[in-house]
Amino acid sequence: MDEQAASVAETHAGLVFFVGDRAYKLKKPVNLGFLDFSTRERYYVAYRAFVRVKVACLRWEQGDTAAATEAGRYAEIALRHLNAGAVSLVLVGGLPGTGKSALSEALGDRLGFTVLSSDRVRKELAELPPGVAAAAPYSTGIYDDSWTKRTYAELLRRTERLLSYGESVIIDASWTSARYRADAARIAAHSDLVSLICRTPLAHERLRTRTRGVSDADPMIAARMAEDADPWPDAIGIDTTGPIDDTIEHALSAVRPHGADHPWRRNPRLSPD
Repeated sequence: MDEQAASVAETHAGLVFFVGDRAYKLKKPVNLGFLDFSTRERYYVAYRAFVRVKVACLRWEQGDTAAATEAGRYAEIALRHLNAGAVSLVLVGGLPGTGKSALSEALGDRLGFTVLSSDRVRKELAELPPGVAAAAPYSTGIYDDSWTKRTYAELLRRTERLLSYGESVIIDASWTSARYRADAARIAAHSDLVSLICRTPLAHERLRTRTRGVSDADPMIAARMAEDADPWPDAIGIDTTGPIDDTIEHALSAVRPHGADHPWRRNPRLSPD
């Protein structure tokens, strides 16, 4: 294996290891009142497994040929748990009514990632409660180009800070603009970046019948957004037509291709200032 430059940074809740172009997080068993990681031991499995690898390698050097197999087995355990803690940025996009918000929240709950919503941040910037309607014709009001630019800039500012702390993030937004997707890719240069685009033929019906929530989009807005959307060829398509559990499993296979059976403890849902 080629040698790669490595460094480590310490946060209040854990250690972040930077190896080449990857970042891995190992959380501390701390209890800070608002944040309790004191009861979980899984975060040290990777470290302990790697110690066993080193011991097995020493035994192999001393003539114990069976130790090579043992070293490989422990190395696989260490890598699996490190992958479970890899710092990730997940972009969950799609047109209104495709179920991207529901999927984002479900993934965040399953994987322990912080979820940032463009709808909520937009209302926050406008000093409006999330549930207050701000509906306007397409690309006007708080949905015009200047407000959209402010919204994505704030989303990415918060995300960049969270990633620097070793916190994985899911951003729930339409992501119809290639410019904003490129901005997201730049701040995720040292993290795993996964792009998901939600699709369903039920979107129009969902928009027509849903009760008022954080989003102000309607079928006409969705149609105009579809016309203006930039191609997103590298996004993984997620069909949200079926049961939510099936949708989650499909998305998990993209976000955690090595397996999601070892999710790390849920991160605090704290948006950085």
